[in-house]
This record gives sequence, structure tokens and C-alpha cells, in this order.
Amino acid sequence: MPVLRLLRGAAAHRKFFVGPDGALVGRDAAKCEICIGEEKADKSGVSREHARIVKQDDGYFIFDCESTNGTQLNGKPLVAHTIYPLRHNDLIRVREFLLRFEQTATERSAHTKSSVEEGRPPVDSDIDSKLDLSSSSWEALTAINTEAKLRALFEIASNLRAALTLDEVLSKVLDSLLKTFVQADHGIVALRGVQADDDLHTVARQRPGSDAGQIVVSRAVMQHVLSRKEAIVWHDVRIDPQFAASASLAGCVARSIMCAPMFDRELRPLGILQLAARGESRRFSRTHLDLLAAVALQVAVVVENARLHEAALQARTIERDLELAQEIQLGLLPDSAPQIDGYEFFEFYSPARAIGGDYYDYVSLRDGRLAILLADVAGKGISAALIMALLSSLMRAYLESEMSPLDAVHRANLQLAKRCTEGKFVTLLMLLLDPNTHEIQVVNAGHWCPLIRRRDGTVEFVGESETGLPLGVDCDSSFAAALTYLNAGESLVLFTDGILDAVNQAGSFYGFDRLGARLAGDPETAPQLGRHIVDDVHRFAGNYPQFDDICLLCLSRTP
Repeated sequence: MPVLRLLRGAAAHRKFFVGPDGALVGRDAAKCEICIGEEKADKSGVSREHARIVKQDDGYFIFDCESTNGTQLNGKPLVAHTIYPLRHNDLIRVREFLLRFEQTATERSAHTKSSVEEGRPPVDSDIDSKLDLSSSSWEALTAINTEAKLRALFEIASNLRAALTLDEVLSKVLDSLLKTFVQADHGIVALRGVQADDDLHTVARQRPGSDAGQIVVSRAVMQHVLSRKEAIVWHDVRIDPQFAASASLAGCVARSIMCAPMFDRELRPLGILQLAARGESRRFSRTHLDLLAAVALQVAVVVENARLHEAALQARTIERDLELAQEIQLGLLPDSAPQIDGYEFFEFYSPARAIGGDYYDYVSLRDGRLAILLADVAGKGISAALIMALLSSLMRAYLESEMSPLDAVHRANLQLAKRCTEGKFVTLLMLLLDPNTHEIQVVNAGHWCPLIRRRDGTVEFVGESETGLPLGVDCDSSFAAALTYLNAGESLVLFTDGILDAVNQAGSFYGFDRLGARLAGDPETAPQLGRHIVDDVHRFAGNYPQFDDICLLCLSRTP
């Protein structure tokens, strides 16, 4: 029975067994087989139902249950409700908890079959010859090198080096094979798609003057050679009982079929290379099979390289799009801090990815006050950035139209509640600074309360009791304003999750205590205080990767 071993977090080294029905991971002891975190209050950041492990025929899988803070598998975040395969020694991170999925050797071997190994094992009832390719190499195949094989390989290698499209190269390979194998009526290359549900990609060639009829690919034959990792010759594939139910072979006029599988460097199936002959006297032999298997190795390399090249081009296109999106997103942020007599400002923004979901802005109101906005969109990446852009435009439009700040937050909440998909929300903090009276109103929609450092060195939260729900959760949410004053020599700090959730190599979080200790130091201006906090977070995290967007705003009133 597989186990999850707790490597980091409370009760480290504890083992949790994963039963045949899987297991639910979370902090709700009544529902979760694997209970971690605080049960009554979510201080640990673990959701009640955080992630689920399920067992299927081909192994164990994990998916995130739309948890608040997400789940990571081997350092990569999981997309909610998307299943990911679990392998022995995979690492699962749930906030501060790190678990390792472990299986016995018997369990591991039971699920190492390729996905094509389904159904009853086929019977070699009419197989004329076969060649095991599960560990074949060029040395083994080229050891059987007739003159005809060398001529064919040389011609095919020349075609493979040509600067042609993949389909053109494969067509030329088939032409060369038809020239070499005079008994063959037609040849075909059938490639599996990159994704499991993609259609087959086929390239076929027919000998001039040959009436081979419709050229078809039998998925039954393809599955047979791929699952066994064998190149095979059938004397008459149509009378083989294991293919009796194949509709594609029922109308096939070919008798003898020679088929070789193709695999990538990690022995994952790519497709097949197949030749077919009609006549009774035009059978393929083991020597022919050796040559076809050698050609299949060359073609597999070309196919894999072509796909890697295509993937690299797609990745570069995505990278350029992300670079453009990053420029656009940064263009939505203020160019500079406000210039207000008696006040100093500092801001720092660092997304965890190319684009992020944190946001800040300064909006000057017509009554002379300054609106300071800080927000954090649930999630990361493009979807979070789009919601951030929407919120930015909404809040600026509402505030500049002389709408009251509370009405602006209420209207923004209505718009986001209509547009955000389930599980998407935004925490927003808005401060209204009156530079004449030094009064500050705080409107908080589910965000961390701002911290204020008083002249005597004490640090306190502002507006805890007035904090409302995040935007986008409930159309009927109401919001209230808390009131405070900033005296000379005092500072105010606004921040997002990325500050508190910064993690070091030991798995510890930066947290409130360390932030509070940084604030309680000697009085500093906003630029000095902000830079010291950012530097302290970087020192704490060291080389450990940043998992969440970081946004920090500081303002101070000069002595």
C-alpha cells in the first residue's frame, strides 16, 4: 500500500497510508484521511479539503481541490481539478508541509506499462518473423549489414538530412523503401499525436502502377507492435485471429505486412513504419525486417527532433507574448510615487512569474485626498493578470468620476462577482490619505491589515474589525472604513502574501513576527524602511525560489 511520508511540517516523518480508494488531504479531520494543518483555524494556510489522491487502473494520481493556497507537485503548481500522475518519490507541497509519495517495488512495477498495453495479450498466431526492439541500438541492428541495407540506409540518411518539412522527408523515406523492397505495394508512416487524444498523423506512398486500394492504418496492428516493442512480419495478417475484429483490416487487400515501432529516447511510443505486399509469393523476410527496424530508428530521431523544434518555436512564441504582457502590465502601474509635502513613499513589485496578480496604484481625488490601492488576485499567471487589469481600470474610473470611495469598492465588487469564475477573487486594501489633516481612512476587502509603526516603536494593525469579504465573492458584500491618524515620524506598511509566505531552504516562512521586528526598529523614512524589508526578505529566502507575487508599499510622515 502506498504511503505519504511527511518530510516537513508539524509531526514530520509521520506516515499516512493511501488506500485503494485514494485519500483526501486537508485540515478537516472528519473528512480527510491525511489530516495536516490547524483543524479549527486556517493559520497554516491548508484548506479543509486541499488535494485528493485517486487510484486508477494505470496508477495513482493527484489533483488540487481548488484550495486557497494551491498544491505543488515536484515544485510545480497544480491546476485545480486537473489530475497529475504520481510516481515513486514524488514530492507534494501543501503550504509549509512537504510530503513524499512512496511505493513498494511491486507497486511500482505494476504500473510501468505503456498506455498502449491494454486488453488481452495478443497471440503470435500468424507471425512470420519478429525482432525485439525494447533495448535495440544501432550497434545491434547494423551488425546485420547487407549491401542492399547499406545502400538503402545511405539514401534514406541523405533524405533525412535534407532541409524539408517532416511530411516531405517521410514521403522520401517511403519512396526509398519502396525502391529497396520490390515486393512492397505501399508504405505508410503513422505517428501518434503529442497529446493522448490527438488524431494519428499519417504519410502514405503507393508504388506507381500498383493497385493497393485504400491505404489504411490498423490501430490493432499499431498497438500490437508498440506494446511489445517488436518489429514484426505477418505472413497474412487478415487471417490472424487476434485481428479478426479489426474493421480496417477486413477490407485490406494486402497479405504480408511488415511493421516496425518507433520510440523516442525515453522509449515512449511515437508511431510505426509499415510496408505491405499483396502477392502470396511476395512475402517479407527477417532480413527485410532488420532493415526496416534500422530505418525506423533513424526516422524516430527525425520525428522527435522535429517535435522538439516545434515545441521550442511554440515556447518562444509564448515567451514573446508573455514579455509583451509583462510590458503592458507594468504600464498599468504608477510611473512614480506621489509628491506630497511632509510625506515620503516607497513601492516594490516582483511577480513570481513573467506576469503576476498583485497590483497597486495611486489616485488623486478632487477633494485633495490621495487614494492608495493595493490588491492581490487569487492565483497567478495570465488569468490573474487579466483580473488585475480589470480591477485597475474599474477603480481608477470610479474614483476619478468623484464616486465615493466606499461606493467605488462596492461597484467594483459587483462587477468582479459577475465576471470572476468560481474560485477567483481579489483582496483589496484602499487607504484615503488627507495630507492636510493627516487622517487616513482604511477600506479593507479581505486583505492583510496595514501595519503602522508609532513614534514609541509599537506596531499595530489598522482596521481589523472593519475588514470585509474579498471582492468577487458575494454581490451583497458591504464595506466599512476604519479611521486612524499618521503622526510625524510614523510609518505605514501595506503588503501582499509574497512577503509573509517567502520560504527559505529550511522550509520556514518569513511570517508576521519577522516583519513586525523589522518595523519595530529605529525610526526610518519610507524608502529606507521599504528597502530594508525587501533586503531582509531576500536574505531570508536566499536562493530558494519565489512562489508568490510580492508587492510592498510604505509611506511615512517626515518628523
